[in-house]
Amino acid sequence: MRFSPKIAAVSVATLFVLSCVYAPLRVFAEETEVSGDANTTLEMSVQADPEGDEASGGALANSFRYEDGVLVGSDAESSTDDSGISLLSLDARSVPNTWQKQGNDYVVVSGLNQGMRVSNAKGFGIDVSHHQGVIDWAKVKSSGLVDYVIIRCGWGSDYTSQDDTQFINNVRGCQQNGIPFGIYLYSYAYNTSMAVSEANHVLRMLSAAGLTPSQVSYPIYYDLENEAKIGRPAGEEDGVVVPVSNSTLEVMAETFCSTIENAGYRSGVYANRNWWNNYLTGSSFSQWSKWVAEYDDSCSYGGNYDMWQCMSDGTLPGISTNVDINFDFTGLKDATPSGSGTTNLSPMMRLYNPNSGEHLYSSSINERNTLTQLGWVYEGISWYNPASSSTPVYRLYNPNNGDHHYTISVNERDTLDMIGWNYEGICWYADDSQSSPVYRLFNPNQLNEGAHLFTTSTNERDTLARIGWIYEGIAWYSL
Repeated sequence: MRFSPKIAAVSVATLFVLSCVYAPLRVFAEETEVSGDANTTLEMSVQADPEGDEASGGALANSFRYEDGVLVGSDAESSTDDSGISLLSLDARSVPNTWQKQGNDYVVVSGLNQGMRVSNAKGFGIDVSHHQGVIDWAKVKSSGLVDYVIIRCGWGSDYTSQDDTQFINNVRGCQQNGIPFGIYLYSYAYNTSMAVSEANHVLRMLSAAGLTPSQVSYPIYYDLENEAKIGRPAGEEDGVVVPVSNSTLEVMAETFCSTIENAGYRSGVYANRNWWNNYLTGSSFSQWSKWVAEYDDSCSYGGNYDMWQCMSDGTLPGISTNVDINFDFTGLKDATPSGSGTTNLSPMMRLYNPNSGEHLYSSSINERNTLTQLGWVYEGISWYNPASSSTPVYRLYNPNNGDHHYTISVNERDTLDMIGWNYEGICWYADDSQSSPVYRLFNPNQLNEGAHLFTTSTNERDTLARIGWIYEGIAWYSL
């Protein structure tokens, strides 16, 4: 299947007003990426373990949780800082909190936060690293409390010295005890080259553990929290600290998450409430699973999120140290597309042409990479398709104005072909079990490229309908 990377729109006579449209709104960041590539090959480049193990030549990590590798607030009174992290919860003198499930709620039955209650959660989880030492996963499982685990695989760029030494043990422990899990990596990046290296770090660790996408039930999270004592996002390497702009954070996340998704895994981003409110504000972040840290009795973050990290001082059988406690509110495990192995699943990538307003959907990594080199903006994975079904989706191209169109209608395909559109073949397959609808909208004011939009988002559908787009119903179904 060929692609047609036309950048400039061409005015043409009205040919045929399709009953299907797509071209969502795009918010562009006003800042540019920090220039300069990090050295991503030399093992001598050092980034510190964010959980307190000093690496030779590197400084201990500093973030909203750590000051020189030590949890902040060890001498604090009860208060809350701007990050939304309760300092009392981080107090080294505090009594660890013991949780219990009571009906559909989770309750702290002893400890500093005794009486705290969380309702409407679909899963109770923890996140772990070698900071927790050797974990007795059989005891964790027998507690009857833990529904999932997010496991750290390492920190920073792709150096073996920055691998988490308990990663394989923690993966095997979860596998042997039937505990669903996801992965996270602490980021030190300040440009996209480093973000690529960090994504490769994750993929190398997944390979070392013998994992495939179907075995990782939860997303791969990009842990964005490094501040390096300057009070705002910063990357660092070899002791050099580089402040990171909001737009650079967004393109780094796009780089990391797209690399992870192209390998067949789901991706997400972790940060505290302050970062989500003030730094991770780009439109791209809505594409990925959002994990918010706020150490309080409830999460006050106003945006949508999947997971809430509510404290760092939980306690569980089988773990000798305190452990972070998380709640899954959306059923992330159940959201894993059925047949999520790479042979049964086809991710549908979405690109945007800032010059014409057109969006293009493709399952071809080569097409995505070529178009981004020509100036298109990669917007992530929009949905997943089965590798095959009885419902093909056809793709057509209008050589007069550069527009692309997608339909499951043989009649629409043949009609467009008859009036001069080029039929480009079957581009993917719809889900016959009708798991998730893909909505189709038409912009009556746009007769050139970008006249149609396809989306699984009811929010995007309703927003476009309110500003004048015509909702034309369900185009097909995705996984």
